[in-house]
Amino acid sequence: MITAEANNGLNNDINKNSGEEIISVLEKKIMTTLSVKRAKHTIGVADECVRLGRIFLPEESIHDIRCAGLLHDVTKELSPEEHRKMCEKYGYELSRYDVLAKGILHSISGSLAAKHEFGMSDEICNAIRYHTTGKADMTTFEKILFIADYIEAGRTEKVCVSMRNNLYKQLSKAKNYADKLYVLDKCIFVTLNNTLNELIENYKFIHTDTVEARNYYMLLFNDSF
Repeated sequence: MITAEANNGLNNDINKNSGEEIISVLEKKIMTTLSVKRAKHTIGVADECVRLGRIFLPEESIHDIRCAGLLHDVTKELSPEEHRKMCEKYGYELSRYDVLAKGILHSISGSLAAKHEFGMSDEICNAIRYHTTGKADMTTFEKILFIADYIEAGRTEKVCVSMRNNLYKQLSKAKNYADKLYVLDKCIFVTLNNTLNELIENYKFIHTDTVEARNYYMLLFNDSF
């Protein structure tokens, strides 16, 4: 995991650098402080964020979406108690649903760490906050991190591979930006359904953000049903 001392050092490094230097600093810290498995996944998500970002975002946002990918699981390896302590430290009151859906705690603590310990923008922090649950009416930036976490190249689960291949296949056929956004939204809707099915099958608590997100995108595609 990334310790408080490591975070402080990283924040100092970020304050001294900009652009690609920041990316280099983040990657170095992640590779040396997260477990090998988590670091590999993190780099994979960041790469996927850039790939999707070049399709959906202006060039000036590519750096930020990569930072979001690099920091999305920065607190993933903390214990539940450490998550709670970080939330208390930064004045975030966990809801009953946050606590019950304990698999999403790293999204909350990670967004707080990104803001307070890494000095990231609200856009980056919000994307990290909802990268696990999703939420209704996500921004394009938030959608990219959400789906990149699901389809990054290191994901070998059949459902993830299928989603990745189908997404890029459909994007290659899209005639304009609006069509591409439609493809992305449809992919998010299917991913949310897959997530809900998995949680139900494993008798896991489902956060209200995920339910609201799924219903929002279902209504968006109401004509399809």
